Amino acid sequence: MKRFTSLFSILLVCQSLIAQITMDPKVSRKSSYDTYVNKILIDDNYTVVSMKYVSKSLQEQMEEYFRQNPEEKKQIDRLDSNTRRYVLDKMARNFTQGGNTISFQPNSYLLSKNGQRFKFVKASSIPVSPESIIVEADKRYYFKIYFEKLAPGIEIVDIIEGESAKSGGVSYWNFYGVEVNNPSEESVKTIAPQPEIVAEEKPEIIISLGGKVLDSETNEPVAAKIVCVAKDSNVKFDSVVTSKSGKYEFIISPDDYLYTVSAAGYESSEESFDLSFLKSNKTFTRDFYLTPLPMTSEVPPMIEEKIVEEEIETVIEAEESTSPVPINENTFRLNKVYFDLGQSSILPESYEQLEGLVSMMRDNAKMRIQVVGHTDNQGDSRLNKKLSVRRAFEVRQYLIGQGIDGKRIKFKGMGDSAPTTRNDTEENRSNNRRVEFIILDK
Repeated sequence: MKRFTSLFSILLVCQSLIAQITMDPKVSRKSSYDTYVNKILIDDNYTVVSMKYVSKSLQEQMEEYFRQNPEEKKQIDRLDSNTRRYVLDKMARNFTQGGNTISFQPNSYLLSKNGQRFKFVKASSIPVSPESIIVEADKRYYFKIYFEKLAPGIEIVDIIEGESAKSGGVSYWNFYGVEVNNPSEESVKTIAPQPEIVAEEKPEIIISLGGKVLDSETNEPVAAKIVCVAKDSNVKFDSVVTSKSGKYEFIISPDDYLYTVSAAGYESSEESFDLSFLKSNKTFTRDFYLTPLPMTSEVPPMIEEKIVEEEIETVIEAEESTSPVPINENTFRLNKVYFDLGQSSILPESYEQLEGLVSMMRDNAKMRIQVVGHTDNQGDSRLNKKLSVRRAFEVRQYLIGQGIDGKRIKFKGMGDSAPTTRNDTEENRSNNRRVEFIILDK
């Protein structure tokens, strides 16, 4: 028994040296504690790094966010209890629905002690930046990164995804002092040749499903939300919110999926696709068609006047540019940002102007703003104040969702306390119902 064990150990050592596999390599230091290197394989063509990303739980994400944004926590703590609960619940839903994304940088490389670089080649089971996937809370993601083949004898490397650990709200996965089984050619020659035994790896199957969301009557594109659920586990796999073009794309693995498509003014639709039978990469194009909700002439008397008011506001602003309207040197009005009457959810027709603000903040990396919500004086002033805070907060969350660092965006609700004109006519009241942003720093 002892002799057999000894021979078996020798065979394992020889195989390891020839195949150049490093399981759970020792790492001196790393920039991210939610990502791990499971294995490094050096084959004839590449250095293959197998990695694991463990997403934080909802509670961990919230705690980490407030540690990084203490001023925002103070701002939320100053809100009244109902509004504070609304904001925190909304943030929690955003984290749950995929506030975080992961991808891998194409300019990554392996760095040896003597300064030699081995470039990134490709990635498997994770998109390459600028593409990304939304991650779910408290879940594990496994992927492989392919680099150029390490030269023999390099046994300690750094895995560099970014020159710093964090930049522009993006965290990079850097690993320093990673020990690799990669002996020099002289060391290999001292070992008797052994037949190379390489376990056949099951190829990763990647499926792309894309298309458009269209109006079933006009065939025009519709801005909609699509939720993808794995039917067997009933767990949400991914979700997207389309632009006005209605375009969407999911990168998925073979499984049986259920898609729920919804949009304002349309009946929700569900379609299922069983792709579990696929054995190779495949690209599918599938359009979703939504049926418009029937128009009704029966308008309850209590809300008829308010609906007419909202329509008037839309008509007045329809001919205006989608660019923010300057009020003074540092204050601009987002005159094409819309909400349902009395609600805080941003309507899809607002995205075009908000994308302009996103571009402005991307082009001016040091710019900080405060989003300010305003209402007219109709109804209870306290409720108006809460509504204006929520609307400003929703605009802020949209910007964060597009990659703008939350530290650069404050939010505030003024309710009906700062009208631009008297609230004596509908036209004047529509001017007082507005969202503005103030440039704090350029």
